[in-house]
Amino acid sequence: MIQRSTLTFLKNLRDNNSVAWVDQHRDAWTAAREDMLALGRVLVERADAFDPDIARIGEEAMTLTRFNRDPRFRRGGPPYKFDVDLFFNAGGKAGRAGYYIHIEPGRCYAGGSLFVPDKAALSRVRDLIADHTTQWDQIIGKDAFRTAFPDGIACQDELKTIPRGYDADHPAAQYLRMKGWGTKAKLTEAQVMADDLADRLLICFEAAAPLVAFLNRGA
Repeated sequence: MIQRSTLTFLKNLRDNNSVAWVDQHRDAWTAAREDMLALGRVLVERADAFDPDIARIGEEAMTLTRFNRDPRFRRGGPPYKFDVDLFFNAGGKAGRAGYYIHIEPGRCYAGGSLFVPDKAALSRVRDLIADHTTQWDQIIGKDAFRTAFPDGIACQDELKTIPRGYDADHPAAQYLRMKGWGTKAKLTEAQVMADDLADRLLICFEAAAPLVAFLNRGA
């Protein structure tokens, strides 16, 4: 479970997004990060349920995003993010698909994803989907997948038209336009703070595992 104090900290950070405020609340900052890491350790310990490679690697397969915004891309915006992502994959901190939980006041969700592949991986995964569309459809059509992720495949950005090199009427055209692929199972704050959060996430990650394995064939 995530402690109520963590969500309270994130809400306060959203409403008081300044260096001065953060400097006065470093203890709450540290406690929120440790709370997320504690959840991550529980999930790694039980990772055999969804990905034995993550269980084998252990805590090195876990990454927690930072609250600080990269100043190169801030462009005068607030200095801190008021959300945090806990990500797990078996191939390093970036570049491969994995599993995640996103914690943000009023906007929590979890799933499996390769949301921001580099250019080469993007091309390889598109080819994989185009060449193995039947397998792709079988993965996202499974009852467990559809139950866990009723909204299907999500992406953060997509092209308006199918990329060059693919038939416009390809049966997987909607997925070939995507610039990343993943799933989002929505979580209420009550669910995030519940004692059975880890159990809920394990079910979610297990449903996402075939998708993650497929994406990693191209990532």
